[in-house]
Amino acid sequence: MLLRFRIPKFVIISDVEKAFLQVRLHEADRDATRFLWVRDVNAPFNEQNVTTFRFTRVTFGLNVSPYLLGATIHHHLNHAVENKDLANEIRENLYVDNLILSANTPIEAMKKSLETRKIFGEMGMNIREFLSNDETLCHYLPETAYAKSSTQKVLGVPWNANTDCFEVHCSTTPVDPMTKRTVARKIASIYDPLGWLVPLLIPAKNFQQELWKQKFQWDSKLPPEVTSRWSEISENIDGFRKSIPRRFHADPKTQHLAVFADASEIAIAACAYLFNKNMSSLMMAKSKLPSIKTKTTMPKLEMNALTLATRLALSVAQALKLRILKNSTIYIFSDSQIALSWLSSTRRTNLGVLVKNRLREIRRIVHQLEGDGVHVVFGYINTSENPADVGTRGLTKEQLADHNWWCGPTFLRTPVQQWPTPFYPLSKSDTLIRPDLRKEEAVIINTVCGKNVEVKDLLDWNHCGSLSSAKRITALVLRFIKKLLRYQNENLKEKIFACIAEIKSIQDSTGFLEGCEVRAAKIALIRNHQLIYITEEYRKSMNNTLRLHQDENRIWRSKGRLGHSTLSDDAKNPVFIAPNTNLAEKIINEAHGIYHKGTEHTIATVREQYWIPKLRQQVRKVITHRVQCRRFNALPYRYPETPDLPQRRVIRCRPFQHTGLDFFDLPSCTENNEKFKLYGCIFTCTVTRLIHLEVVRSMNTNEFINALRRFIARRGLPESITCDNAPTFLLSANVLGNRNNQFNQEVVRSLTNKEIQWNHITPYAPWQGGFYERLIKSIKQSIHKTLRSRGGRSFDDIQTFVAEVEACLNSRPLTYQASAQEEMSSIRPIDFVQKPL
Repeated sequence: MLLRFRIPKFVIISDVEKAFLQVRLHEADRDATRFLWVRDVNAPFNEQNVTTFRFTRVTFGLNVSPYLLGATIHHHLNHAVENKDLANEIRENLYVDNLILSANTPIEAMKKSLETRKIFGEMGMNIREFLSNDETLCHYLPETAYAKSSTQKVLGVPWNANTDCFEVHCSTTPVDPMTKRTVARKIASIYDPLGWLVPLLIPAKNFQQELWKQKFQWDSKLPPEVTSRWSEISENIDGFRKSIPRRFHADPKTQHLAVFADASEIAIAACAYLFNKNMSSLMMAKSKLPSIKTKTTMPKLEMNALTLATRLALSVAQALKLRILKNSTIYIFSDSQIALSWLSSTRRTNLGVLVKNRLREIRRIVHQLEGDGVHVVFGYINTSENPADVGTRGLTKEQLADHNWWCGPTFLRTPVQQWPTPFYPLSKSDTLIRPDLRKEEAVIINTVCGKNVEVKDLLDWNHCGSLSSAKRITALVLRFIKKLLRYQNENLKEKIFACIAEIKSIQDSTGFLEGCEVRAAKIALIRNHQLIYITEEYRKSMNNTLRLHQDENRIWRSKGRLGHSTLSDDAKNPVFIAPNTNLAEKIINEAHGIYHKGTEHTIATVREQYWIPKLRQQVRKVITHRVQCRRFNALPYRYPETPDLPQRRVIRCRPFQHTGLDFFDLPSCTENNEKFKLYGCIFTCTVTRLIHLEVVRSMNTNEFINALRRFIARRGLPESITCDNAPTFLLSANVLGNRNNQFNQEVVRSLTNKEIQWNHITPYAPWQGGFYERLIKSIKQSIHKTLRSRGGRSFDDIQTFVAEVEACLNSRPLTYQASAQEEMSSIRPIDFVQKPL
């Protein structure tokens, strides 16, 4: 709107009085706007002194209020206004309650103003504060409808109607104490919607970026040397004033648009000028600061500036509705011959991802403008004549006041044939020939800080179901690359081997992958992950606590204080993985495993090889999103309060000295095309929490006694056994029948010579056997989650699977997994009977 405001000969601005309050709310919606009101502020606060009111109009301060106002006005313009041309102009130039109209003659300005008052009057709205550069307009409007002052703000920019000029000024009052917050507030308080003050504000924005680099806190007082530098910058801004003529005398047949781009180490900038043979004027400018996280070469910064200029050209052309630029030419200039040569190059390789993405965007914009009838030309300009150069370096307020920044280089006002600038043709890429390629998405890359190396993920992690799958895919790709290297020269081989040394470990076979190949793929995936996410700045922030160092494979590892322990090398120096990444998620999923371990167990498994910050939070998130875990982990009701533990559970003893016993169901097995029911028998130590599992075909006496004999032969003779003697023995009543008492008596008689003390829990009180019931839950979770959809299992398959579940649960952690690396080793049940493998 501000750009279109500069084109007409006569302009009229106005304002809708109390606009929001002119829109009524439907009766059904008013209850949503209720609020409490105190009847008498001097009376005591009680229920009788408080009443409830509700708004009947759209209120100020709501997010939806501007939309409701605009939608109401648009509805009236679409359905109740006969003059469609004026209705369209109002619709295009109305911003909330501010309206801008244009006219070519005073008579036209008078007619539009009067008719606009009539249109808004029919809506029940009073439009007032009229102001125009046509002095005669005030004679046709009521005195109350005309603005009292000749200087008003047009969308926040002061405009003097008598001189028909914008009055731009800046002020920065000193604030004490000086902090990063007050600096940011001061810079943000300078309103510059069209970028006219870019040269003046670039030093201030660069100063703010330096504060970020030095990592000052928001409300920490800045050092004296920093404060003095800000004082110099703010003094240069304070007091700047400039009168800018509003109108550009545009001739639809002769005016064109020129956009200039430039870049430096501290900023990139672009500025757009509307010009004809008589005059040229700054319309709009944009600037950006380079990223503090990456170091980009100057040619690429110039390419970014050229892209910014192209975007600016499109914005200005669209803002002007292409009316005055129809069949005109947009000239885009840069002082970088490298960037312009990229633009005219027909090569599709060796340009880099960033340059390719910028070229694709530039061609898309050019194609869009040319489709609207605007011709686009790229040209070279000498740095000394480039007005965008001051947008990257900055100017003092004295220099800016009379600089050619406001009108552009002098050659714009001469015939194009006399311009001292060579033009560069835009190469006709496939993105212009084939519309389906114009929508191609840009490739997103991550840049390693300080090395100018563009790195991206080796794999699309969305297509890899697990870490094992990712390692297999990577290993096969490395095997393919090694085959291709047979036909390459030695120099290329050395370069590739230097980047991917793991290729040397890849076999030349075509059969199944070998272990060394999978390990090589794993190293390649981890190193690629660390190149992307573990930047130098991030590494420095983590180094104080994790003491990161690189191993012989250039993998960053965390060094703890367990170097003299008997843990594995991976556990003592785990690989560092960035949190909340695809690789971290795959590692956690693999540790969770097909047996669906719990949170603590999964954390312990991960930390045997990797160190992932905020691991517990990520493990809980992964387990929560697993459908099988979510289905089985829901609690049916709140657990009852439990008494003190029995003495045999809290005294010091050897493994399985005091044992718990129970039976549980197992999936059926298939033998000779017949299905057989199987059961599991659990023996668990009451103190060390070790478990021993046996698979039995039935629950008769002989099967159980044989299972007990195998347990004693492997684990030793228990001193006492705690078991259930009730129908709730985790066996169905159909299987147990009435043989439970007889079963227990025969067991006791058979084992009398063993002198085992049998402790039977109270009937119908399963919580007394909770220490083995809880383990049965873990066993069943692992079994049912894994074997739920599998069929055709043999007895040997079930027996092997149950043994693997036993090993898995015996390696679960018994203690809390601390966040500190030196405390990462946890006690497991298996540690009581054997050393870590």
